[in-house]
Amino acid sequence: QIIFKMLYIVFHTYINIYYSIHGHCATVLLWTDSSQEVTAVKGQTIQIECFHINSTEGMAITLKRKTKLCYMMYGNHSWWINRCNERVILFWNNKTNTVSFTIKDSLINDSDTYTCTLEKIIPPPATVATQKSINLKVIVQPNISLSKTQQHSGNTLLVCTAQGFCSAEIDQFWFREGQPITNTTSHRNLTNNTDGSFTLTSYLSVSGPESGEVLYNCWVNHSFLKTPVTVNITLFSHKPESPQDITLPLTVTGPIVFVFLSIIVLICLKQSTSLKRALQPSSVNPSEERDIPLPETPEGVDESPLYSKLGEHCPVNCREFE
Repeated sequence: QIIFKMLYIVFHTYINIYYSIHGHCATVLLWTDSSQEVTAVKGQTIQIECFHINSTEGMAITLKRKTKLCYMMYGNHSWWINRCNERVILFWNNKTNTVSFTIKDSLINDSDTYTCTLEKIIPPPATVATQKSINLKVIVQPNISLSKTQQHSGNTLLVCTAQGFCSAEIDQFWFREGQPITNTTSHRNLTNNTDGSFTLTSYLSVSGPESGEVLYNCWVNHSFLKTPVTVNITLFSHKPESPQDITLPLTVTGPIVFVFLSIIVLICLKQSTSLKRALQPSSVNPSEERDIPLPETPEGVDESPLYSKLGEHCPVNCREFE
């Protein structure tokens, strides 16, 4: 503060000397108060023009919201002081002779009335040359999603969420196969977020379809949406298929399975035949067989008594015949 006051005194002293020598030739066209409406989307860097001036010599520019955001003082063809909030920049374009300010990464809480004031401070006393009010509205379009969860009762709970929007006025409806649902199985919950936005959560409890599929829609409309938004979800039946439903698949796949099994049987038979041939001993050609003569019996010897008596005698020791 002390340094600022010293610079201010030095600046005023210099300007007074300058004007006493050169006269009050540097003038500014006086403007009446004006206002402007500005709408921006959250997250954007906003640039807003305050006013157009013919000269800045001996001028001070102030940007206020509820409190002072920026202050600039110009003299001797240069800016002596330029102090701003970290997210706000106040600048003068010497090519277009315009004063503007920017807000980086705009937030919902940036929505407010901003005032740009141009003062002629030399020669004193300071007088307001022009002033402009800017009504800034930072909007957020609702982000809409639709999901489902299974309940213990066996029903399906549909959850439609619209989050990050402002203002709080929003319309939301449920549809089933294009027809609005008006029963009491749904309820809504509107919450206020820390950044000033709102979140709407709508719940719908439904039973699963008896067969086939059913289409459900969540319809949302808000003043910041160009057109209403509809999100869809489809529920399917989990019951087993009836015999009529599986007739066609069996008709188509039956012949294919039969052909496949026939090929497997043929391959197995062929392998079995090959294995039997490998294990069977080779046969002898009857034409190659030879007649082996039996030993002839001496004449006068009767074969039958000889063989019949062998079992009636004990073995005889060969030494008895020595």
